[in-house]
Amino acid sequence: MPSLKREEYNAAYFGDCPAGGNHPAGYSQYDRGTRSDGSDQFSKLADFIHSRFDLNNKLVAELGCACGYLVADLRRLGAFASGIDWSKHCIEVRPDVSAVGHIHEEDARDYLAREGDESPFVDLLVSRFFLETFDSQDIPRLARRMNRKAKKQIHIFSLNPNPEWYLNYSLDWWAAQGFSPGTILGLWGWDRILEEVEAV
Repeated sequence: MPSLKREEYNAAYFGDCPAGGNHPAGYSQYDRGTRSDGSDQFSKLADFIHSRFDLNNKLVAELGCACGYLVADLRRLGAFASGIDWSKHCIEVRPDVSAVGHIHEEDARDYLAREGDESPFVDLLVSRFFLETFDSQDIPRLARRMNRKAKKQIHIFSLNPNPEWYLNYSLDWWAAQGFSPGTILGLWGWDRILEEVEAV
C-alpha cells in the first residue's frame, strides 16, 4: 500500500533532480538522464504521446510533473502544456519553469476537484508514475474526476515500482478502474513503451 506522505517528496526522494547523475546508469526517473546521442527519457516519452495524440495547439496538463521535464518536451512539440506536483522541492529547483507558470505546486486531487473558469477542461491529461502512488480504493474516484477534466488521457506506469511505496498492478487492472474509453495506459521502459492497452 502506498505510504509516502507529501513532505517525503523532498530533495532526498528526488535525488539529484534536476542535476542528474545519481542513478547507477547515470540517470534517475526524475532527471533528464541525457545520453551520448542526445536522447533522454522525457523526450522519448513526449514523442510517444505525440504519436498517439496530436499535441499541436492543444491544452495539456500533466499530473505529478516532478521537475517539469516532460512538460517542457510537450511544449516543444506544440502543446500548451502545464504541470502540477505537490512537491515543493521540485517546483523550487525549477524557477525558470515555475516562474512562467508552466509548473506549479498543488495537490492533484484539489486540481481535479475544481471546476469552472479556474480549472479549464483540457484536451489531454497525462500522468507518469503518478497513479501508483495512491491507495487502490481511491483509483476509481480519481478516474471519474479525470474523465470530467479531459477529452483524452494517457497514463504511464513504471516497469518495476517499489511495492512498499507504489501500487504494482497489471495494465488490465488499471484499464478496469473506470477511465474513459480510449484512455491509453502504457508500461514504460527507459526509452520506450513495453506494453500498451486502452480502457474500454
